[in-house]
Amino acid sequence: MQRSSSISSSSIDAPTPRCHYGVTSPIRTSWRSDYPGRRFYGCFGYRTSRKYLFFQWYDPEPLARYSDVIRRAKLEAAVAASTAMEDNMLARVATMRRRGVVIIVLISMIVLLIFFPDRSR
Repeated sequence: MQRSSSISSSSIDAPTPRCHYGVTSPIRTSWRSDYPGRRFYGCFGYRTSRKYLFFQWYDPEPLARYSDVIRRAKLEAAVAASTAMEDNMLARVATMRRRGVVIIVLISMIVLLIFFPDRSR
């Protein structure tokens, strides 16, 4: 289960809740598989230490369809990134092969020039 969150700012004029230490809690976005894309208030040190445990949902409970759409989009993005990495790797392999051929040709020419110098001069 993936556990991550991101911080964003709020455009709502409602007062932002404060954590147990009296600090304003930023809005974060959950990317866990059970609540993908759902926003919440989390203490400034949320997920860095057990003492920063303030948590309050910002968004209402989403419909199941919403979570399914986000999960599918995340999966498609992961597949696209994987495909891009594979394409990049294949391009690098092709470049390395071309360089290898050039090096072999150059070495062959050097060997021919050393062992079979032009004797017509």
